[in-house]
Amino acid sequence: MTNIEQFEKDKILNANNILFTMTDDEVMGKREQGFYVKEFIDNGNECLNFIFDNGHKYILDKVEQMLYLGEPIPEEYFIHKFLEKEISDFITKWSITNLIEDFFLHCSESEIQAKSLIRLLPYREEKIVYLTNIMIPIELKHIGLGKSLLKKVFNICQRLNYRLILQDVVESFSKSLKNRNAKFLDFDTIEITKDTNLN
Repeated sequence: MTNIEQFEKDKILNANNILFTMTDDEVMGKREQGFYVKEFIDNGNECLNFIFDNGHKYILDKVEQMLYLGEPIPEEYFIHKFLEKEISDFITKWSITNLIEDFFLHCSESEIQAKSLIRLLPYREEKIVYLTNIMIPIELKHIGLGKSLLKKVFNICQRLNYRLILQDVVESFSKSLKNRNAKFLDFDTIEITKDTNLN
């Protein structure tokens, strides 16, 4: 199979199996149906970088009109995109529309924010996701949404072999997590593990 044939096959496959939201990414580029595309210059030539949701990567040299197959990107690199999608779906499912800012999720170096709902900091080298804020709207409190969202985030972390560590946890949430067998690293730093009861 040629690179062009493989590219076309990936285009169809990923368009039919979209894994991430339709938001642009600062690092990977403009979001299209199942892939990201970004312009860059290589040895003076204008090129396009294509990164598909399944991790396949292609480089198109626009001057030479050559398509090159790049090194595939491991699934765990996309931790920020999987988290972004999970949070976006959660917001849609629960019709959370009254949060403070316009809906905005991003990952520059490491940060993911979903308005005032949740703040996550994934660190790829250490394979840790830090959760530094979770704030459920007042009218949706006490129905288990915080635990539900935490469980969704933890499931992604576990699947991609990342640790999930909560920082600056408020006292009431800290007590709740203690009762649920979370691992205390410090009085306000708590790790969610497979032994933590999030049901």
